[in-house]
Amino acid sequence: LEDSLQRMSERVWQQKDDASMIACSADFSKAFQQVLALPGSFDYPFDSIKGIGKLTSDDKRFRIFTWNIHESSGRFSYFGIVMTGGPNPRIYVLSDSKNKPAIVKNQALTPSDWYGALYYKIIPCKIGKQTVYLLLGWDGIDNQSNSKLIEVLSFSPDGSPLFGMPVFHTAKGVLPRVVIEYAEDASLVL
Repeated sequence: LEDSLQRMSERVWQQKDDASMIACSADFSKAFQQVLALPGSFDYPFDSIKGIGKLTSDDKRFRIFTWNIHESSGRFSYFGIVMTGGPNPRIYVLSDSKNKPAIVKNQALTPSDWYGALYYKIIPCKIGKQTVYLLLGWDGIDNQSNSKLIEVLSFSPDGSPLFGMPVFHTAKGVLPRVVIEYAEDASLVL
């Protein structure tokens, strides 16, 4: 199964047009969800699948998989899956909301309206008695600029992931996430 997923993921980036890349990414996502639904998949490394981020929280509460495609317009589209751990793992498909109004930067988001980024680090922390997770991510906005973000991931009482929490105190007020945009030819370290 992993070999099949590996070939499918490679096919995404071999496509020559946006529609084909998006269709291949959707096929890969569906196949990956089916594999993640199999017993034992939470602990499986999926090392041979290149081009996707694979992170697991230190406490094994969840895994998050993210990937993107670079469209001909210079913009990036993002795809992702959150898989919860434990005796009854659940799978949540993340839908990129970046083409929605800019208000998404200022509200809590669900998997169906996720900000969209490639995450590269999970940092667990406590807010009161609740454990939340800071996700450090990268967003290639377009050919001119990128952004880095700090996103708070928490879980609702029903176990579904929530993105964003008003904990970042800035000159603009208290924000649910930090997004720092920078020029394509610059670098930024979080």
